Amino acid sequence: MSEITISINGQDVKAQPGQRVIEVIQTLEDVPHYCYHPGLSIVASCRLCAVELGQKDPETGEVKMIPKMMMSCEAVVRDGMVVKTTTEKVTTHREEIMAYLLINHPLDCPVCDQAGECHLQDYSYGHGQSQSEFFEFKNKESRKEVGGDV
Repeated sequence: MSEITISINGQDVKAQPGQRVIEVIQTLEDVPHYCYHPGLSIVASCRLCAVELGQKDPETGEVKMIPKMMMSCEAVVRDGMVVKTTTEKVTTHREEIMAYLLINHPLDCPVCDQAGECHLQDYSYGHGQSQSEFFEFKNKESRKEVGGDV
């Protein structure tokens, strides 16, 4: 199969037909995602990898964007595809999803305690809001004793 060309934030990139958009974007920049893995089926449940997609008309060169955002883990590349990952719409969407994920994230998360090994912390720092909109207290579960003293 021959390579196709897509545009990511104005930069032309070669891709293989049938390749996922997220895979091509990852060659240029980090795309936040939780549910995507190349060996698993696509569920697009985390909604973090949303991008704006469009198609360039080969005759006129006019770009026609899809009105709603698409999940880059679901979308398959097409020749002449236009991908935008840094627009205000995408940035706002990622900030809102990060706020949603963080609102009830446990304060005593065992993964977060591993000196920054948590992707949620990394994504929150890179793609989240600097201040929370929420003022409610988080749900904190009490610890359960599962064994006696050793």
